Amino acid sequence: MCEVGENTVPISIDEFDHHESPDRRETNAQRVLRFLIENRNKAFRATEIAEETGVNANSVQPVLNRLRSRELVRHKEPYWAIGDIERIQEAAVFHSTAEFLDEELGSESREAWLAAAEESANDGSGRASEGTNADTSASATETEGTDTSADEDDK
Repeated sequence: MCEVGENTVPISIDEFDHHESPDRRETNAQRVLRFLIENRNKAFRATEIAEETGVNANSVQPVLNRLRSRELVRHKEPYWAIGDIERIQEAAVFHSTAEFLDEELGSESREAWLAAAEESANDGSGRASEGTNADTSASATETEGTDTSADEDDK
C-alpha cells in the first residue's frame, strides 16, 4: 500500500463524491456564452472558441449550433459572435430562476409533468388533476428552447 506523502492533501471520500471541479460548474454553453460576451466586439472560429473556453473541440460545434437555434449567438461562416444581449439576459434570468426553484422545491420530473398532461387530457377537463401543477407543465414545455444549460452530453 502506498504511503500518503507530506506534500499531499487527501480529502475524504464523501468530499470527493460531492466535489465539483471549478471548470465543471459551468456548462459548455455557459462557458461559450461567457467568452463571447467578454469578447463581444469580436467574432471567432469554432476552433478558437474551443481553445479559449476549454470546451472539447468535438463538442463546441453542437453547442454553438444549439445556441444559434435559440438566437443567442450569430454565425457567418466561419465566424461566431454573441447574439442579442437582451435575449441572452432573458435566457439567463430564466435559467437562474429555474435553478432557484429546483433548489427550493426540488427539480421537476419530465415524466411527472408528461403523466399529468396525459391525465388531464384523459379526464377531458383540460386542467390538471388535483395534486398536479398545470402551470409548471406548460411553462416547462414553452421554455424548453430557451434554457442556456447544456445537455449532459455537452459537459
